Amino acid sequence: EGVVRIDGQFKGDIFTRDTLVVGAESRVEAQIDADTVIVAGYVEGEIRASSRIEIQSTGYIRGAIHSPIFKIEEGGMFDGTTQMLPSENP
Repeated sequence: EGVVRIDGQFKGDIFTRDTLVVGAESRVEAQIDADTVIVAGYVEGEIRASSRIEIQSTGYIRGAIHSPIFKIEEGGMFDGTTQMLPSENP
């Protein structure tokens, strides 16, 4: 529980009911299931976020994302597919 931050390399599955932050120098290859995902580094895989996914200006996501809110800052990159799901919290 709580905010999870990755600063480095990670390969595998990530599950958190809170926020996942991928640092600017990070490289992550994973299936991710979280409430909120904030990407400043590189992520490859499938991301499911129940609240939001945010790509910061240094971030890059390659893969499939599923989230009710998807934000990309100027300079951020996304290569993949997206599905905008209704929010779980009415």
